Amino acid sequence: MTQRAAHMHEKDGKILLVFLYLVAYGLLLLLYASYVVPYWEYLGYIFDLQIDRVFYGALIIAFFVVAIRQDSSVRSILLNILLTIYLLPAIVIYSAGGANTTAFAIICSAVAVVFMVSAIPMARIYVINIRTKTLMWCVVAATATFVSLVIILGGYRNFNLNLAAVYEFRQAAADGLPGVFSYLRPVFSNVVIPFGIATALVHRKYIVVFILCFAALMLFGFTSHKSIIFIPIVVIFAFIVLKKFKKYSVLMSLFVLSLILSQVDVFLIRGEEEAIFGWYSSLLTRRVLMQRALIEYQYLELFSDISKYYWSYSRVTFGLVDDPHGINAPRLIGENFYGSSDANANTGFVGSGYSQAGIWGVYIYAVGVGLLFSFLQAYGKYMGVPYVVAATSSFVLVIFAADFLTLFMTHGMLVLVLLFTLVRSPQAEGRDNGESHTLFNSAPQAG
Repeated sequence: MTQRAAHMHEKDGKILLVFLYLVAYGLLLLLYASYVVPYWEYLGYIFDLQIDRVFYGALIIAFFVVAIRQDSSVRSILLNILLTIYLLPAIVIYSAGGANTTAFAIICSAVAVVFMVSAIPMARIYVINIRTKTLMWCVVAATATFVSLVIILGGYRNFNLNLAAVYEFRQAAADGLPGVFSYLRPVFSNVVIPFGIATALVHRKYIVVFILCFAALMLFGFTSHKSIIFIPIVVIFAFIVLKKFKKYSVLMSLFVLSLILSQVDVFLIRGEEEAIFGWYSSLLTRRVLMQRALIEYQYLELFSDISKYYWSYSRVTFGLVDDPHGINAPRLIGENFYGSSDANANTGFVGSGYSQAGIWGVYIYAVGVGLLFSFLQAYGKYMGVPYVVAATSSFVLVIFAADFLTLFMTHGMLVLVLLFTLVRSPQAEGRDNGESHTLFNSAPQAG
């Protein structure tokens, strides 16, 4: 393909993506008006549609999509995920939910910082080159050991597979295990198991995929953290789609379809059938998309008027910074907006950064997210886009729902970084073993 043809191909790809984003924007606005506000107004949603804001929102979406080099690289995909899962719902609440303009400007500027920092080239760091198959079996052994310890120490006593009853079992499950398991659980669910599943998919070791998916199901049953059960689905889905299509436009088309299905689900909510219909919309539209965006604005609203934490709850300050509120930020938000500190309202890198150090905290966290994306971009060139995105997909989503520094301390980001620095490229293993390149190939990488 000539340079001119490649340029035209990328231009056409951006036009298609802008169109898909705007369709998703319209569908989310419709879902917000027809479902989120009518059914969940008590959580703080209001309806205040302003046409000028809808227009500005569309322009901002188009601007960021055009700013991404649509080359099917890891950075391109991660930035698109940032726009889809994080910025798009924030724009909807700004356009139709009466959000503060200053708060919206902070969110947009933070996204812009992630864009700029992620463009900084980063060299691949490696300590040793362990074969991915070797590491895969180490993951299986470690996961089996962890699940076995949970059972031995009594985790089976609060076993529950009912998604509707997780909050009834979660606290009892946590109290029934040693405190160290509360730190190990997110490491295994967000990093170790997804890494193992992605590696097994690369090598077509489907029995390993099954074993790790079963382990995730067991961990969900023992801990009642329902995100655990969806993580393997996200990993497998991301790997298959990126392996087959290598374009974010396909993922965006599926996202649009999921919103259409959500609207159909809303339409079917009627009288006694309400128990049957509505759960899908509640999970996708309200919980995954809109609730996170709303909480982000609530953080920006509350901490614009009260003292910041300056990481007083973090070990990095060694207890030298006084806690100004007596409880952590998620519980404080729960008290002020949801009537109970038990609501434990976590948020993404913008709201959590703002609660720590105001606008400077936002930009510090945005730089951190950008550097993480740049780090993964370097490994995507070396190890293949489908593998890297699938292995990190669940963890990347956590960035939009947790304090960025906490991700390092308790959610396994350091483990994720370490795994990439230890493992060898599966493409290189495939060449050494004489395996077909089609097993490992990914989309061409830019620069």
